[in-house]
Amino acid sequence: MLSREVFIVLNLISLVIMVICVRLVANKTEGFAIRLRRLIMAAAVGVSACVYVAMAPTAISAEVAFCIYFGSLDWVAFYLLGFFLKYTNHQKLYKITYWPVLIMVVCDTISIFLNLVLGHQFSVYKLEFDGEFYYQYTYSWPYILHLILDYAVIGIGFITIVIAMFKSVSFYKIKYICVFSVVSVLIALNMVYLAFSMPLDWSVTFYAFGSMLIYYYSIHYTPQNLIGSAIKRATNEMNEGLIMFDLDNNCIYINEFIRKYFGIMDISECKIDSIPMQTIVVGDDIGNVDDIKQIVVEGKDGNRDERFRVHFSRLKNKKNKDLGAYFRLERITDEYENMILLKNAREEANRANKAKSDFLANMSHEIRTPINSILGMNEMVIRECDDEQIVEYAQNIQSAGNSLLGLINDILDFSKVEAGKMDLVIDTYNIHKILRDALHMLESRAVEKGLKLDIVCDENIPMGLSGDENRIRQIITNIVTNGIKYTKEGGVTVKVECDILNDDEARLVFEISDTGIGISEENMATLFSAFHRVDESRNRNIEGTGLGLAITKQLLELMDGDVFVESEVNKGSVFTVIIPQGITDKKPVGKFSRTIEVKKNGYKESFTAPTAKVLVVDDVPMNIKVVQALLKKTQINIDTTTNGNEAFEMCKNKKYDVILMDHMMPEPDGIATLKMIREEGLNKDSCVIVLTANAINGVEKEYLEVGFADYMSKPVKGEVLEKMLMKYLPKDKLE
Repeated sequence: MLSREVFIVLNLISLVIMVICVRLVANKTEGFAIRLRRLIMAAAVGVSACVYVAMAPTAISAEVAFCIYFGSLDWVAFYLLGFFLKYTNHQKLYKITYWPVLIMVVCDTISIFLNLVLGHQFSVYKLEFDGEFYYQYTYSWPYILHLILDYAVIGIGFITIVIAMFKSVSFYKIKYICVFSVVSVLIALNMVYLAFSMPLDWSVTFYAFGSMLIYYYSIHYTPQNLIGSAIKRATNEMNEGLIMFDLDNNCIYINEFIRKYFGIMDISECKIDSIPMQTIVVGDDIGNVDDIKQIVVEGKDGNRDERFRVHFSRLKNKKNKDLGAYFRLERITDEYENMILLKNAREEANRANKAKSDFLANMSHEIRTPINSILGMNEMVIRECDDEQIVEYAQNIQSAGNSLLGLINDILDFSKVEAGKMDLVIDTYNIHKILRDALHMLESRAVEKGLKLDIVCDENIPMGLSGDENRIRQIITNIVTNGIKYTKEGGVTVKVECDILNDDEARLVFEISDTGIGISEENMATLFSAFHRVDESRNRNIEGTGLGLAITKQLLELMDGDVFVESEVNKGSVFTVIIPQGITDKKPVGKFSRTIEVKKNGYKESFTAPTAKVLVVDDVPMNIKVVQALLKKTQINIDTTTNGNEAFEMCKNKKYDVILMDHMMPEPDGIATLKMIREEGLNKDSCVIVLTANAINGVEKEYLEVGFADYMSKPVKGEVLEKMLMKYLPKDKLE
């Protein structure tokens, strides 16, 4: 039996250790940590009471200390139960037992302290032992009940630890075994003390050691192992590389990804000056690294090279103190190869697009060149012929030619439809002219099928509307053509009305109805799709590409308009087109006439310039004749040539006011010829206008960028040509 002094010293040491444990647990916020902190504090109160019992000078002071000691055991049991239930995640059982056990412990503690008055729990007496005396107690049945309640409470929690230990996996089993063993020793020692009625409760000296072990196992050891193991496994399975360095440039961690792709088998091989690390770090100190970069690791044994994106970050603690650094390597080999494939595909697509643009430009040139001659010479017929019948024929040719030109423009510039980059040319127009153009172009087709083509136009539509005349004509032509194609008997009716919104705005409404085969509901969804025709099995003999309605839809979207379709199979269809337009002349347009008004000798030149000198360069002689004929009455002095070299030589010997230059000529072409003239400083003040059949979208900007003063597309219109020359000829030469 140890002496009283040794007992006191050991218990004081226990108190210090328990205070330290409480401080260590203080920053933990988990539920079981809170219970553990209170458990240790209750045990510290019990140990303090035991120390005082060993030092008690009188029986009454010993009895008070015994009350405190026995009362602390109640709270140790209560907090031990809470710790067990929280630690094993028995949240439901914790809620069920919390209030009943708390009430029981409070009542039992009150009963213990009532012992000072009632003496019903125990009585203190003086005991002689090995020449020393101790205050001891003798207990009665309420004290037995007190012990039963305490051990019942501890037993509930103890059972949860045992159950959790058997149910847990091997990794978690360790923490439950440790806590189970520590608590078992505490209970065993307390049982020995009670069984042998020892003068001093030596079991409480184990509270300190037990507190340290429980703290270590429940707060530090097991969770840290779990986190460390989880992090290690996660970093080894991640599809990225991870390398960590301390402040002395020592590598402290690498994951399996680094071992696999960089051939590093052990962390001892991972030196900052080694070849693999120099590839990543690029330098002799991680403190100099502050950027994201890409690296390439040469493939081994004929394998492909691997590419990585390296991310650098610094390791900081909670106080933002620098602890080291780490590199995260993102494998981008597949991404890089896909990028190369996409780049090649993009280049191939650009080449294909350029080839398409070149083809369209060539086709535009080849098709528009003869149309230029046709319309140009036809305009001369209208100007110079005195036969009214022939003039009427020529005007019909002109109307049909303009409509044909509009169709060709849309076909050749289908890339504009694909890209949604169609241009609008806003100008003032008369609705009757559009309707007559459409009528004269389509009426013969309707007559061939025995169909009637009617046009009903509201007389109150403003005479002057502002919009894109050619695009509106295109829309009407497309829908009416579609109606004629799919109608076998009856006819097509175009009804035109206008809603006046205000002084400057109106809304044109075209209602185009036919008595054709109609459109089924399932075909409505694809009605405006490009290259798609409804009910192909029934309509395979009907001509067309299915492009007309698709272009119509996109044109309407471009003009902020819309189209609605109502149809019934075998009864016909009604297309309602709504187009916002501006108003330039509010006067009513009047009654629509199907007959074209013949304007005999209606042409009048807008200017004369007998002293002006113009050079026309075009490799097609007919195009030159068209320009000469259109400018005949302006009295301009016109020189001509069919190639760029001759034009260059002519510019050496003569000063021209304006040069009209074709683009697509045999070597040198128009652009090369312009460059030759400018480099030699010839005709410095002369305006060079490109006169070309290349009318692909965006080409005008390209011509202006290479140095042309302006752009004019073929076929050439007399009035447009005169306006262009008036703009660039010296004012003193215009009469």
